[in-house]
Amino acid sequence: MSGRAWLHRRVRVSFVVLVLAAVVMAVPGQARTFLVIRVLSVQTSVVYRDDPPKGSSPGDVIVQRDRLLNAARQFGRAAGAPVGSDTASVRIVTASTGVMTDTARFPDGTVVIEGTLSFMPHRPIMIPVVGGTGRYRHARGVYIEPGGGSPSNELNIFRLVLP
Repeated sequence: MSGRAWLHRRVRVSFVVLVLAAVVMAVPGQARTFLVIRVLSVQTSVVYRDDPPKGSSPGDVIVQRDRLLNAARQFGRAAGAPVGSDTASVRIVTASTGVMTDTARFPDGTVVIEGTLSFMPHRPIMIPVVGGTGRYRHARGVYIEPGGGSPSNELNIFRLVLP
């Protein structure tokens, strides 16, 4: 691994640690549960809204829907079993960034993520978890796509802190 790649990896790991530490410190005095959900995301549809000017430009929106399959046994279901779906929306801000909002639906509630997305290929995607419903009500943490956004069989990791 080159020095630059090592430095980028270290910065990303440090960022995740800082996000989780900030989440833990945000709710003092309450018992918290730490939970990691790992699913494989299989794209089922994608719609691209191209606003003027023609071609990829600020304001354009990409909406992607996925089926979520267990990466390992969880939710009382075997690895590979369908456990939910998600709908992600990315609004392009610049040629290299966008704002992503995603709602992942699981058997016991939804997880909502929202944050800035970099369009750098083959780089992990890390977006803050901002809430949810059901078991994930008031959830915080980080959503990670280690592979950087492949449209099929992309590992999605939700590192959650639940109040």
